Amino acid sequence: MFVKRSIVSLLLIIISCKNETDYTSFALIEGDKIILQADSLEFKTKLSKNLNFEEKVDFDKIEIIEKKFKTNEFVYYVLLQNFEKNIKVARLLEKKDNKLFINDSILMFQLHCICIGKNNCFPSIIKNENEYFLSCTKNPYCKVDDSKSTEEECIQYNTVVLD
Repeated sequence: MFVKRSIVSLLLIIISCKNETDYTSFALIEGDKIILQADSLEFKTKLSKNLNFEEKVDFDKIEIIEKKFKTNEFVYYVLLQNFEKNIKVARLLEKKDNKLFINDSILMFQLHCICIGKNNCFPSIIKNENEYFLSCTKNPYCKVDDSKSTEEECIQYNTVVLD
């Protein structure tokens, strides 16, 4: 009986600790300003190291993008860009009160959307019922014929980065 209680207690402690550490404060919303709280150099370096490109990609810029929907909902994502290679990487952020968080416990927030291309190749937030996701086009579609690819097209990858 003591062993069962000990195991249950240990599991509860692990679960409660995990819930506390699932959220990493990333940015603060103060009025109409968004202030990055995370170490941007560390974040860019970590992502650059963990994304599996054919050659190393260093990010030139990091910013927080705010999207307002018609329902007056605000959704946020972090955007990293490499201008030379036309690469944009985006990840949804979770909002709680006036803080934005990286949430590693819900798949919707774990996905990184990678857009490679020029012109209209930029991450966009799309709402599907009560969930949001990122896409490299405003109208997501499935491409079935690779023979018509051009240099001007937008290529999209979705991935989860594990530490």
